[in-house]
Amino acid sequence: MTFADSHAPRRAFSLGPDWALIAGLTLVGLWLRLYALDVVGLWWDEFVTLGRASWPLRDMLPSLAFEGPSDVSLDSSPPLFHLLVHASLVLFPATDWAVKLPSVIAGTLTIPVVWLLGRRLFSNTTAMAAATLCALSLFHIHYSREARPYALYLLFALLGLYFLSRALAATGRRRDWIGFTLANILMFYASYLAAATFFAEGLIVAARAALLWRRERRAALRLLAKAACCAVAVFAAYLPWLPAHIFQVRTIHADGPTGDRFDSAGFAAVLKAFAAAYYQGGAPWPAFLAVLAGVGLARHIAMGRLRPLCALGIWSLCALGMAAALPTQIHVSIRYLVNIFFLYVYLAAGGIEAVCALFRRLSAKSVTALAVLLAAACSMPTFETLPIYVKRDSPSIKSVLADLIAAKDNVDWLFYYRNRHLKIVADWYLRGAFRTAAALPDRRYRRFFLLTPDDLVHKRPLAGLVPVAKSFWADSAKGGVVNRSPLPLDVPYAADFADLSFFADVYSADNMAPDLGYATLALYDCRIPGRAVFAFAAPPGFGQAKARATVDFSLRPGKASLPETTATVAVGTDPNALVTAATVRAADFAPGTTHKRLTVDLPAPDPATGLVYIALGLDPGHVDGALEFAGLRLAPPASPPTLAVRPVWERRATAIAANTRVLPGLDGAAVLGGETLFGFADTDRPDLSLGGPEALAAYLATYPDDAPVATLTDAAGNIRARYFDPGLRHPFTSVSSAPRPVLPGFGRAITARGLVASGDLAGQTVRVGKTRLTLPVAAPAGSKLLLDADGKGLVHFSPGFDAPLSALLSQTLLDHAVAAVPGSPALTCAGDAPCFLTYAVTAAPGAAPITGFRLAWYPRVLTDGTGHNRVRATYSTDGATYHVLGELRSAGDFFWYGGKMRMAREVRLPHPAEKLYVRFALSGGGAQLWSAPGTRLSLDVGLANTGFAGLPLPASVVPAQSDGPNACAVLPTREPPPLGWPLRERM
Repeated sequence: MTFADSHAPRRAFSLGPDWALIAGLTLVGLWLRLYALDVVGLWWDEFVTLGRASWPLRDMLPSLAFEGPSDVSLDSSPPLFHLLVHASLVLFPATDWAVKLPSVIAGTLTIPVVWLLGRRLFSNTTAMAAATLCALSLFHIHYSREARPYALYLLFALLGLYFLSRALAATGRRRDWIGFTLANILMFYASYLAAATFFAEGLIVAARAALLWRRERRAALRLLAKAACCAVAVFAAYLPWLPAHIFQVRTIHADGPTGDRFDSAGFAAVLKAFAAAYYQGGAPWPAFLAVLAGVGLARHIAMGRLRPLCALGIWSLCALGMAAALPTQIHVSIRYLVNIFFLYVYLAAGGIEAVCALFRRLSAKSVTALAVLLAAACSMPTFETLPIYVKRDSPSIKSVLADLIAAKDNVDWLFYYRNRHLKIVADWYLRGAFRTAAALPDRRYRRFFLLTPDDLVHKRPLAGLVPVAKSFWADSAKGGVVNRSPLPLDVPYAADFADLSFFADVYSADNMAPDLGYATLALYDCRIPGRAVFAFAAPPGFGQAKARATVDFSLRPGKASLPETTATVAVGTDPNALVTAATVRAADFAPGTTHKRLTVDLPAPDPATGLVYIALGLDPGHVDGALEFAGLRLAPPASPPTLAVRPVWERRATAIAANTRVLPGLDGAAVLGGETLFGFADTDRPDLSLGGPEALAAYLATYPDDAPVATLTDAAGNIRARYFDPGLRHPFTSVSSAPRPVLPGFGRAITARGLVASGDLAGQTVRVGKTRLTLPVAAPAGSKLLLDADGKGLVHFSPGFDAPLSALLSQTLLDHAVAAVPGSPALTCAGDAPCFLTYAVTAAPGAAPITGFRLAWYPRVLTDGTGHNRVRATYSTDGATYHVLGELRSAGDFFWYGGKMRMAREVRLPHPAEKLYVRFALSGGGAQLWSAPGTRLSLDVGLANTGFAGLPLPASVVPAQSDGPNACAVLPTREPPPLGWPLRERM
């Protein structure tokens, strides 16, 4: 054997008759790693990868090297894996599948490498069994499906050990040393774990040289010289990244106690992960496979393989030794011990070889086939667990974001409590669905969603928000922001960026938004510069007096560095030609301080416009840490005492009316779409577009539960003006058989390019003014119908099972023996007999607009061990023949699983259909179907040839009604609504 005897005959590289078997195992391994790859969304560590891999190379590489600012947390990784993910996103559509593909390829290629290394170290039987275990192991499958560098690192680490085993043989060739060198270079650029593995390889070389020294010192010296040349070559190739490696070591270094870093990597947990990851059955697989590995250890020792086994042990355990020895902040989990998995694999494969040795009359080919079969039998936990694993029992961020899309209606903007973490997730799955703080070029009224992390301990209370949903991942609320810029120059101004008032005060902003977690004004996209401009207006006759601004800065240094960010303050009377008044960098802070304040004099206002501007800008760097604005204050100049100045609230009202369309009353109508605000003062103020108390009373009679989106107060703190947005809490306008006056809220006559209808959709005809529109389908109560002016459409149905059972069953076309689960948002069967419920979307005869659908559902079953309990989803287009979409069937030892396990399918019909039936069949009381916020059953039905070509709307009040007894609610939109959102899936 290679590490045992330098004079052992060199095993020639020959695939032999086993090539077809290895190729088959590799293909099976590839299929297992690709199966349902993107049903479960990316988890946080994978977003850590995506956070930089999706950037241009000029930003990605320096940010990886020195932990530059990003939307994610620290990413202690060399660049090779990120480069591969970057290439995958360039070559393929930007989906979760493309992000994970490099790991899939690396994990699949590891299978034949395991076989090659096993042949070198042990025997062909052991090698084939080890390759089978690797191909079918759910532990290795998991890391081959995860968008992190572990699979890539293991591939090159095993290749390095394989080439080293060849090079250390008596007949080792130069190409073996070259292969060893190249594999290690790639390993170093794949993971920082490579340092421990390379050290282990050095120990193996040293041990081999020590054995040679007794017999042939020149050979030992030649071996050490070759190894030294390889080490120098590896070091030289890695030298460009060495400063980054040192920086990472400094970053993760810990000064305090580190003894609790291994609390999740105990022996039992590691053994279960290796032998039966995610397995929930009653069979003692970990114990059985541990015994098998023990038998393998005895077999290897008995066959004289102690030296290669020791070499493999050194290679496997050095990473664990490094993790234990180095004081770091990293919590050591199983993912940092992945090398040890292959020690287990070769030991278990040795046990399988020992079993095969009992069948002495079998031919070599038969023994190989038996070894593969036995290894496959040892992989039974994978076969039992894989269908559950790929749709893991975990809450789905995709479901939360799908709920947000479903609630979009007339909301166009998406803001974040912090400009990172949640932002990268939502930007990835919802890119293009909303406008963001990446650009605020104007001062129009904005309806927005705000996403707030669910796990924040101290959340700043924000007034005026309407709660939308609360989930395990984020809380969502919606609100409206009324811009009141320019701000009065003659009164003090203060902003601490601890709330959303920035959006009301800013004149224009490019890539800047408040970070409410830190109460700072920060970059929205941390890669590119940003600037926020504030405008201040002097009242007429104010003269050339100058104001003074105070700017506060906040510094958050990295553990190993100071940030490279440059903060600038610019002033002037032309927003396009401001002059830099101050520049601040991290080095300007006093040692040990994190806050800095400076004062800037503003120039006199422009004589023609009365305006003066101050701009706060940030230019990022590529080093860990942050420099941001913590406050802006304005001290006005002293105004002439004889100057008659309008009250501040009136000037703010004038600015609001200039930025946003404001009407002083409803004129007895309901609002139909648009962004118009309604303003009221304590007296009629037509000069400010404000109605009086009577107009306010009439408005509240139509919208009694509405609340202002903005108020203006006088110097004494009394509210003098209120602004309402009826579309924020009431986006839809109800229409029935009785005509009602409606006022389109778009400010001018337009043709709405989109329409959203909700409520009781039964194919009724809606009339708005002189325009007639027939809804193309009938759908379950509570559905939404979205129509695009190009004739496409979508029905969205997403019931919540926390409603009364009678209401839930009224949404079905057919149901049988369905009951509610007490205290849970779930349905089950009324007894042990099967039950079902069927939802239907139908069109008028001959219309056939249904082109396909997407279904996401959350089943839950009691695992009875017999496979009886199940939840099956099926569909039909004729009501007679149903096709299976998916099934969750029980397996295991009497425990509940599912409920939060997302199952999803997309179906494109071969021919457009008039009808679609979706049925859920439950086996009995041991089967449940769930639907709640974050785990919402969702059906999206695609439509074509809807007959909708836009909805002409005047600027004045018109009558609206619908035919038939069923009332519905409609919302015209300026732009087409989002017709479904793929959530980066390939289903």
